[in-house]
Parts: sequence; structure tokens; C-alpha cells
Amino acid sequence: MPIYAQSSTLRNLLIPLVDIDQTTLANEQVLQYNSTTGKFENQALSLAGSGFITSGTSLGTGSGVFKQEVSGALQFRSVLAGSGITLTTGTNEITIATSGANTSAVNIGTGTGIFTSKSGDNIQLRSLKTGTGNINLAVAASGAGNEIEFVNTAEINTASNLGGGTGVFAQKSTYDLQFKSIVAGSNITVSNNSTTVTITSANAPNTALSFQFTLNFDGSGNLSTVTGLPTGWSSVVSGSLVTVTHTAGAMVKNISYWGSDATNGWQLRFPTSGFQATVPAGSETTVFKIVVNATVTGADASGSAKVNVIF
Repeated sequence: MPIYAQSSTLRNLLIPLVDIDQTTLANEQVLQYNSTTGKFENQALSLAGSGFITSGTSLGTGSGVFKQEVSGALQFRSVLAGSGITLTTGTNEITIATSGANTSAVNIGTGTGIFTSKSGDNIQLRSLKTGTGNINLAVAASGAGNEIEFVNTAEINTASNLGGGTGVFAQKSTYDLQFKSIVAGSNITVSNNSTTVTITSANAPNTALSFQFTLNFDGSGNLSTVTGLPTGWSSVVSGSLVTVTHTAGAMVKNISYWGSDATNGWQLRFPTSGFQATVPAGSETTVFKIVVNATVTGADASGSAKVNVIF
């Protein structure tokens, strides 16, 4: 064991049998026995050959617990319990434990829950996705990444009928646009393909053809010449009878006259029982005949009349 004393005390009081090396005396040192030399020597105080502990060091990269040494005392930081943490001090240990660990989760409200289960330390939630079928909805994370956005991608909401006719659009039911069907009425047929609906009349249309030429009369009001016939037509005059050969390809439906009158202008007249218009049998689509004079057509003597022929 070391002997703590000043050199003057040692010279006066030590038993002569103790061998002391006094050649290297220094303040604040003590005598310690050296078994190799068999002497007490003046040395700095140590424990098992090591010097006094005058500081401390925190290892690793975390927050250090050693703070400083003050007057031979090593000072360490205290450990405080933060939120959700508990500290328990035992004889040799300090136990750090969490006090708010998640043990489960629960869905609130009446909708479909997103929480499904807990596996170990993981709270497991259902993913969100769009359905199949007639769903115009997109689900994606927002640009900031903190929200999930539901975007309606639908474009068609309704329809309307244009113009003043009978509309084919009826109504919208949920997501279904409903249109009226097209029904074929009397003498009408309706057909369709992949892109069009065709409406056709069952009867061929009757298209009227109208032509006009001129009759000229002499001073007595008798027929003299025929002029202004349509291209391909010809005429033969025999007294008051005019035979006209035409290319209309149909039977005459109506004949009338516009007679030129100096007093009344143009006068409308029609064939009479005495001055008839006729169609020869067997030549219905190529020939017609009229018997005329100025009086029948409403024209003046030495005047003219326009013959109106409709097929």
C-alpha cells in the first residue's frame, strides 16, 4: 500500500528497516512500493499502474452522455423520458421503453374501412383503385404526395336535339343516354348498318315535268304555226288540229293555255269539249293532240298563246 507523507516526516519517523528512494521527490506525489527494486519510490498516484481519471469520452455517433470534469468529478448528462417513452431505474440499469406503441387501428364512420389488420409492427391498410366497367374515375397521388386525388374523367353528361324536327334523344338514365327508335310507317322502309340508318320510300316518287311552247294565230283567229317546241319535239298542223310528238316518256297529265289579250293581258284557258286535248291509244308516252283557235286559248286574232303541258 502507498504511504502518504512529507519528506521531513519520513526522515524523522520511518522505521530504519524501510528502504526509501528519495532522489526524485516532487509535490503532489506519493510513495509507492516497487517490487522490482524492493524500495518505496516517489511517484504520481496511480491504480494498478494507471494514472488518475480526469476526463471522459462518449463513443459512437449518437448524443453523448458525458459532459465534463469539474474538480475531479466526472459530470454526465441525465436521461429524460420524452413523449411516448418511459424510464425505469434499477440497481444497475436504466430501462428505456415506449409507452405509446400502436397495437391496432380502427375504421370509423359507415363507409368501407381502409384498415384491414396489424402484422407485427405494421399497420396494414387497403389500397385505393378504380373499379371496372362504366367508371370514369382516376385515382392518383397529388403533386405534393400528401393526398390521394379522385378525378372524374367523364365527359358525356347529357344530349340534346337540334333543329325544329322531332327529336330522337329521349332522356339520360344514370350513365345511359337513351334515344327513340325509328319505326317505318306506311310505304316507308328503314334499314341500318354499322354507321348509318337509311329511310326509304316504298313507292317511287312522282316527279312532274312541265314544258311550254307557242301557238300563233292569223287575222281570223285560226291556227297558223307552232314555235318554241322543246328540243327533240315536233309538231304537225292540220287546220285547227296540232299533233305533237314529244320525248317526255310519260303520259300528259294536264294541258292549259295562256292567251295574249290586248285588254286583259294573258288569260288562262283550258281545252273544251268542242276543242279537246287527246292522247292516241298506243302512243300514250310519245304523242298528244289539241284542237285550238284564238278564242279557245283566250288570245286575240293575229295574236299568240302559250301552251302549258305537264307530264
